[in-house]
Amino acid sequence: MKASKAKASISYVNKLNVNRWMRGSKGTRYAIPRTVWLTRRSLGSMLRAYRMVYVKPKGGEKGKGVMRARKLQGLRRYELRFNRKTRKAYSVAALHRLIRRHKKSGAYIIQQGIRMMKYRGRSFDIRVMTQRKSTKSSWVMTGMCARVAASGLIVTNTSQGGDVLPVWTVLRANMSRKRARSMTGRIERLSLRIARRYAKKRSRSVVFGVDIAVDRKRRVWMLELNTKPGLVPFRYLKDKSMYRRMLKYRRRK
Repeated sequence: MKASKAKASISYVNKLNVNRWMRGSKGTRYAIPRTVWLTRRSLGSMLRAYRMVYVKPKGGEKGKGVMRARKLQGLRRYELRFNRKTRKAYSVAALHRLIRRHKKSGAYIIQQGIRMMKYRGRSFDIRVMTQRKSTKSSWVMTGMCARVAASGLIVTNTSQGGDVLPVWTVLRANMSRKRARSMTGRIERLSLRIARRYAKKRSRSVVFGVDIAVDRKRRVWMLELNTKPGLVPFRYLKDKSMYRRMLKYRRRK
């Protein structure tokens, strides 16, 4: 279901600092994409290593300002994708100038590109809500939903026209029932490890929204961590049980 007018309440966190913190734990570092500050030199280095990267504001929200840069096959050509626009460049220096021309103000980071699993030809990620009743309680997963990118866009955010679907729907379109159940469990366990890890840095927090991607090789990755995630996407699911559970946890803060 469309949620193009949805409003979220997501606080700004420094994405690079979050990723560095997560890489400091054996239980989460395997799922953290490499992330560095944007410079011309780092852009070239990351593209040589991964061929595709995402360029993001260091503390942005709702997918605003996100770009995707790719090194194309054959000749030394590069592609920059943002919104529904595509630009080409013939050197890293020219690509860097393009990024600087079209990016928002403020510092940007470069993140290792994840070749995400797709649903009907569109990329999707999974928003997982982790909550606890108090700062002394254990973290639990209160819900997860899939966010499917609008046609032609590189971001999945509902504020930019993405669809919200049950996780089971998008996983079953890519794998067997048994593997979908196993994948759901892997996503939940990773999200809870991430919540517990970041709570060591923000001990007063009682809710985190974790955005998880599954790549084409069925590896799971943390894309983002939100410290004040909105519940709106869950309202668009036919089954409202997860949404009601989140509200109960929120009222007990």
